Amino acid sequence: MGTEAERKQLLHEVATAAGERAKKITGFPSSTEIQYETGQVTLKIPGQTRLTAKSIVDRITQKQAVEYRIVDDDATARVSSFSQDIERITELSRNNPANDQALMPLLSEVSNKAALRPNQELFLSWRRGLKEGSPFLPRGFVVIGPVQLDASEMHSARATKSSHSPYFEISFTLSAEGTQKFAEITRNNIGRQLAIVCNGRVVSHPTIREPILGGVAQISGDFTKEDAEQIAEVIGLGAPIPVKVVSMEEYDDSKGR
Repeated sequence: MGTEAERKQLLHEVATAAGERAKKITGFPSSTEIQYETGQVTLKIPGQTRLTAKSIVDRITQKQAVEYRIVDDDATARVSSFSQDIERITELSRNNPANDQALMPLLSEVSNKAALRPNQELFLSWRRGLKEGSPFLPRGFVVIGPVQLDASEMHSARATKSSHSPYFEISFTLSAEGTQKFAEITRNNIGRQLAIVCNGRVVSHPTIREPILGGVAQISGDFTKEDAEQIAEVIGLGAPIPVKVVSMEEYDDSKGR
């Protein structure tokens, strides 16, 4: 577990990160108290916010992620022949759209059938149909490799209207290290597909045509404005905070409780 000094430093870092994230979410500064003996952090959030305590806590501890990964073209071509499996998954998601976990057993079944190696992960490619108002559903398989770049290297994300489709996209800038990484990834993989994974879903996998050197990038897909704003928020919040919520309660500072 490390030394006592290391433990205190970790608690301090968690408290600072939680306070900063709460301010980004609510727009109001919050205060934190650290109980070193119990290893607990108390986060106090002003009542002016219209968000519920649970929704704030959920967003502080969210496990959502934005990642870039390289597509394994050969393995993807192999699993793309399993048309009956993707039809089953599409219909299951259509009937139960809020439960991605229900799709996991079927994904595991397809992975075993395709004899994928440990470094090959099977994901679902999500998009809308051709008709206006078509739902966002899993409509294909994509096999991808390890994470090449994630939201820790991204900042200044915002939702913008796409200039070439009726949907929205997310524009963001990369850190200096992220810019260097992205340039290297795109330079070394020209002609291959770059999967963009948002919250466990492959939302697009464009072909890399040339190195991307400027440190500015976009995530495109069949996003509504709300979809794009949620992804931009995930990027803005950064990495999830590794905490376990013990309790939530309301307090009144004017009464000292």
